Amino acid sequence: MPSRGGGHLSALAVPTRYLQLERSVTSDRVLVIMFTRPGCAFCEALRREHLLPMQAALKRLSAPESPVRQSPSDFAFEPAASKRLTLGELDLTSRKPFEVSPGITPAVVARWQTHGQALAASLQIRLTPTLAFFGAKGEVAERLVGYGSPDFYGAYLEQRIEAALTAARA
Repeated sequence: MPSRGGGHLSALAVPTRYLQLERSVTSDRVLVIMFTRPGCAFCEALRREHLLPMQAALKRLSAPESPVRQSPSDFAFEPAASKRLTLGELDLTSRKPFEVSPGITPAVVARWQTHGQALAASLQIRLTPTLAFFGAKGEVAERLVGYGSPDFYGAYLEQRIEAALTAARA
């Protein structure tokens, strides 16, 4: 299986361009970023047990013929909400710069910083895993820090996402 940094099979998207970040938070969209670091076993467990199944459910739910929920792993999202949510991850130790595209303004660069490490530092994120929820107006829900109670984590995650989607729509 390829390494995490080079295209891990079934991995979460890793934003590499400012344009990706900005498109994920337009109008009523929410971007959920898991801040991680190399070797973080809790990050891998969170990715495997919650985020990858959620990503697969969002993909299924965004299909036009999809019912509201096909299985318990589909969480409690309506198909319309699945089109408003993007999952991704950033290494909080990475200094690889985000790519600049035409039309990217200094305000966009200031918002997202220059790379994952700078963004994490600007948000004072030091622990992994940390999930942050971004909308057009910045962070739109309380962060989830750590992965200490896997039994309840799915419920906490759903609550945060619902709060983020509601806040993004306001």
